[in-house]
Amino acid sequence: MKRFLPIALGAVLSAILAARIHLAVERFVDPDEFAHLHWAYLLTIGKLPYRDFFFYITPLYQWFLSPLLLIPPSSTVVILARLVQLATLLVVLSLTYRIAQIVTKDRIASLLAIIILAAFPMTFDKSIDIRPDMLMVALFLAGMLLLIQSKSPRGALVAGIYFGTSVLVLPKIIFAAVSIFFLILTNGNGRRKRLALATAGALVPGMLFLLYLAVNGLVPLALGAMTRSSVAVNSDKIPFTFWR
Repeated sequence: MKRFLPIALGAVLSAILAARIHLAVERFVDPDEFAHLHWAYLLTIGKLPYRDFFFYITPLYQWFLSPLLLIPPSSTVVILARLVQLATLLVVLSLTYRIAQIVTKDRIASLLAIIILAAFPMTFDKSIDIRPDMLMVALFLAGMLLLIQSKSPRGALVAGIYFGTSVLVLPKIIFAAVSIFFLILTNGNGRRKRLALATAGALVPGMLFLLYLAVNGLVPLALGAMTRSSVAVNSDKIPFTFWR
């Protein structure tokens, strides 16, 4: 029985991913998806965020999407963007599997971990829509895997850069910073040095983004957009709950 269990779990995962491919092509397009694509298009034609168009988040995800907006505009762009989301999900599942393998040293447990992740309702929604969530998680998990695999100061620095970039894609991942500190403080020698390097690495993407804003004279506009405008946009959103 144990022999065939990985095959059965692999079949379940394949079915879930096949359903995702179908939904990526057939599912209705949320207005937020068009917003992300439109913002990415505006960046490709040289417009600046916060100054030339309404924008209230950081533009890393839109820069990530920008190459797709160089092809002639059509519904193909939407489908391709969703397939990019699916590819990003595959990266997330791969990273999750590798982390689970290191932690549990059990192939069945690792397969179950990614099946649960792939089938979880919120993941199902966020990983199909054209949203920054999957890219944020992929970068975070890449940093986490590096911290688990490498005990070196250089590994801590690069992991910090991954985490800082993840925060810049979507700041809500900042709540997971505790896990990064925990991994550093409980793994390997030279913990203080590794913690300092990880913190320095995490600041690098933010400093580069701040430099971009300063060079283009966008600092006051960006601060206003990511505070007042962001609060205004999100003020009427209903928080996630299992009971509604």
